[in-house]
Amino acid sequence: MADVKISALSNATTPLTGTEVVPVVQSGVTYKTTVQSIANLASGGSGTVTSVAMSVPIGLTVTGSPVTSTGTLAVSYTTGYAIPTTAKQSEWDTAYGWGNHATAGYAVGTTTITAGTGLSGGGDLSANRTINLANTSVTAGSYTNANITVDAQGRITAASNGSGGGGGSGTTTYAVTFNNSGTGDASGTTFDGSVARTISYNTLGAPSTTGTNATGTWNIDILGSAGTVTNGVYTTGSYANPSWITSLAWSKISSTPTTLSGYGISDAQPLDADLTAIAALTGTSGFLKTNGSGTWTVDSNTYLTGNQTITLSGDLSGSGSTSISATLTNTAVTAGSYTNANITVDSKGRITAASNGSGGGSSIAVSDEGTQITSGVTSFNFTGAGVTATAVGSAVTVNVTGGGGGGAATILENALTIASNYSLSTGYNGSSVGPVTINTGVAVTVGTDQRWLIFG
Repeated sequence: MADVKISALSNATTPLTGTEVVPVVQSGVTYKTTVQSIANLASGGSGTVTSVAMSVPIGLTVTGSPVTSTGTLAVSYTTGYAIPTTAKQSEWDTAYGWGNHATAGYAVGTTTITAGTGLSGGGDLSANRTINLANTSVTAGSYTNANITVDAQGRITAASNGSGGGGGSGTTTYAVTFNNSGTGDASGTTFDGSVARTISYNTLGAPSTTGTNATGTWNIDILGSAGTVTNGVYTTGSYANPSWITSLAWSKISSTPTTLSGYGISDAQPLDADLTAIAALTGTSGFLKTNGSGTWTVDSNTYLTGNQTITLSGDLSGSGSTSISATLTNTAVTAGSYTNANITVDSKGRITAASNGSGGGSSIAVSDEGTQITSGVTSFNFTGAGVTATAVGSAVTVNVTGGGGGGAATILENALTIASNYSLSTGYNGSSVGPVTINTGVAVTVGTDQRWLIFG
């Protein structure tokens, strides 16, 4: 039966029993199975139903239940029931939570909101309504010493800038005048800031505004805070602060302090040897330097005052003031790919020259009776009983055993046992001389339209 196509076989003349064995191919591997197993794949299960009934929740009614042979099950609403949508159910639940609708007094569509004086908007309650404060005729902005007009609702309807008034920020200045007319003792008057005042004093022995007779004392009564002027200087009262004095003779100051603390200065650096040494320096400009032992000098050297540009050279290139992007300098080698390369390397490990080589022992060509069939082979693996290989220098001789006159290989040998899975190569048939044993668990795969013949 070997090498017989299925199409060439005769048709069966008796009904199949289901126990007949047939071959099947699964994922390229040939297995055996029965006709009944194949028939089971083409048919489904079977059975009967004697009664079908339906039950539904409250609010629904079923008719035609149960069905015992043929019939239709119908579902309808029970009287007084309906099924709302999800949105309607949510609205019903919200309204139900409001309480008794009969007594709640809900607003209906005819109820309206009317905008009063100064307002706009409103309307009936069939939709959301907005009430707005209406604009007045005033121009929005900022006003100084404003003159304003206000309506009955308290809104400003007109505004303009004013000129100050008694309550504004304007200032009226009244003068206090001293003169040397009159006789007798110096006379004074009260100055309350409402009008100008003239204060007269006796020429004899009275203080002079020029300072030539700056002796004596006169009093000026200022409403709210009295003060005394001595030698032209306020010494008491609200004007005792002399910060307004532009110049004052040192000889006019008595009991002058001799220390900084005497002047109320508490945060000054006390005089010490370092300050004395610094004061004695004669340099014109530079940095102060000390040796830590009281000796100070002026360093006039020039130092960096900001970021400087640094430039790399040699094997690296690049420049910058705050950061530098360094690039490795190119060598004389041409960038690219090389085969069996001959290279020159400098002391820093960089390739400075490269060229393609002639191959060497990295690969060999394989030929069939002088005709090359492949190249770049780096290893061989010789298998089979009696196959040997010997090497002499760079030449390798492969010896395949055989028989026949003149040493020709006329006998092809095959193993008696197949110990591992085997698949025929695509586009090839196979043959073996039997008997051939296939070990348990091992599969021989023969593809579609391929043949494996066993002779024996």
